[in-house]
Amino acid sequence: PMLNQQLPALGPYEFTGTLADTKTGYRLTNMDGRIGGSDIQGSLTLVVGGPRWRLDGDLSSETVTLPISNQPAASPPPDETRIIPDVAVPTSGLREFEMDLGWQMDRFVAGTTDLGKIAFKAHLENGRLQVAPFRASLFGGIMEGSLSLDASEQVPTVALKTTIRHLDLGQLLKGLKAAEGIEGPADITLDLEGRGKTLQELLRRVNGQAEFIGGPGNVKGRYLDLLASELVPALLSEAWKPQLSTQVNCLIARFGLTEGLGRSDGILIDTTRVTVAGIGTVDLAGEYIDMVLTPR
Repeated sequence: PMLNQQLPALGPYEFTGTLADTKTGYRLTNMDGRIGGSDIQGSLTLVVGGPRWRLDGDLSSETVTLPISNQPAASPPPDETRIIPDVAVPTSGLREFEMDLGWQMDRFVAGTTDLGKIAFKAHLENGRLQVAPFRASLFGGIMEGSLSLDASEQVPTVALKTTIRHLDLGQLLKGLKAAEGIEGPADITLDLEGRGKTLQELLRRVNGQAEFIGGPGNVKGRYLDLLASELVPALLSEAWKPQLSTQVNCLIARFGLTEGLGRSDGILIDTTRVTVAGIGTVDLAGEYIDMVLTPR
């Protein structure tokens, strides 16, 4: 109510600390509290009056849990054939107050996904949110970078610059409920910007660069070997034997994205048996990948 915002139902809460008046508002120090399954320690300062109230703070937590609703942004039922959910870009309230906040979490759980450690500094002014720097665990890897969300206009703009090191592809695909059978680490670098009111609309308009470097790892079955050879001779060869997986030494792909369509003429896959070069496109709006692979 103080910030003119309705908070989500996070469960019972309790707080202890020292609350004092200031010339411009209130200061809460020595804070130690719990909200549902989350704990919060630190200090907060609230500046009242003026066109927007301001919240400043330095917080730490052992565990933070955030319930996430899977409700679609629009009234039609969600399309279960899509991987990317049509959720709204969160802009509610960003024009109502200002903020400078630092927060370190030893464990952050969003919905059913445990994201591990997260640390960030966030600055919000005139509807523009800047989260920089941030550092988070993500599917076995470490994600570092910056994120900005400009909600000062009717259609928000989102910009992401990040590097993810040692991402576990098996964990990622399982978390996305996508294709299984791929195992191994990967490094991903993203420099993206897009506009949209929902995640799907945002990805349809995204522009920038993306780089993927993976391996060593394994792909279930011999799909890569068969794709990179003449299929019939390979199946008739006495040397061909069913194998549980194909060992991948490395996989490199760099994409330039324009209006949600990524193109690459520099795809390289190296397995223990063959090296494959390729070109391809990734359509984030249609959620499909189209590639041409040629053995070397």
